[in-house]
Amino acid sequence: MTTQSEREQIDQARAVARAETIAELRRFTGIPGYTPELGDPEHVSYADYELQLEHGLSVWSANFDSAVESVTRATAIRDGARKRMDDEQQRRIDERAGANRISRLVGAAKDVTFPEKRDHAQRERELEEKWEYQHRCENRVREIRAELAEVSAWLELMFTTAATAQAARQQRRVDEEVRQEQAARDVSSRRFATFTRDEFAEQDQRRVARVERGHLTLEGSVLGTGWRQDSTDDSSGNSVKGNWSLVWNHLTNETTVELAAYRHEPMVWLLGTKITSVQQFQDVFNPLQGRMTERNSLALVLDAYEAL
Repeated sequence: MTTQSEREQIDQARAVARAETIAELRRFTGIPGYTPELGDPEHVSYADYELQLEHGLSVWSANFDSAVESVTRATAIRDGARKRMDDEQQRRIDERAGANRISRLVGAAKDVTFPEKRDHAQRERELEEKWEYQHRCENRVREIRAELAEVSAWLELMFTTAATAQAARQQRRVDEEVRQEQAARDVSSRRFATFTRDEFAEQDQRRVARVERGHLTLEGSVLGTGWRQDSTDDSSGNSVKGNWSLVWNHLTNETTVELAAYRHEPMVWLLGTKITSVQQFQDVFNPLQGRMTERNSLALVLDAYEAL
């Protein structure tokens, strides 16, 4: 049987393995002094991590500025100590100038440890320590700034991507609502009279523009030849049974929609004679032309006419 101690060791090993696996999979695992919470989702963890880094950058930038000032002061103090040392050294040399050889040798030996020289050495050590601290601050600022730039860029991209995805989802919902609305449009002949093209032409010769090689063309000004109806389109919106055209005949004041069918008898729907000029015809239907490619756009024409 597994002892309590062995179970604890196993649990500990599993926890370590889990932490190592998470660290391998995550974009950021931290820098000395600053670590994201590995147990939180990345977008939450890195947002807090960014705040840590911003605070750290502020602290270490202030430390660096202070260190620069300390180096400047320590340099001035060191330079003063060097001058005092040089002056004392020169004084000692001048003082021994007239002494005998033995006295000069003894004095030179004492020059190794006189107080001004010891003070200068101490100031040099202090300046070196301050230089080292300034370099440490500078390196920390550089390290934190580089990490912060990458974390901020990652968060910006993540939130931008999330916002874009959200906008795309919203747009898809809007598009679907529009498609459903367009699919529900009434593109039936409603109360309008319907004819084959030949029947329509036979009733009034003013409706005929010309007949060439057995092909009959109706009289009138055409405003759009691609009005759509589900029953004549395929699922992609391509016209597979024919094209719907909108026509106004100045001789009869008749507004019609005509299906020039493929391999089928052409059809004509007579909307009526409410429109009495080409200008009125254009005023009513020109605003709809930009929507002609919409699903079941033929309903827009029928609605506009019925609204007159």
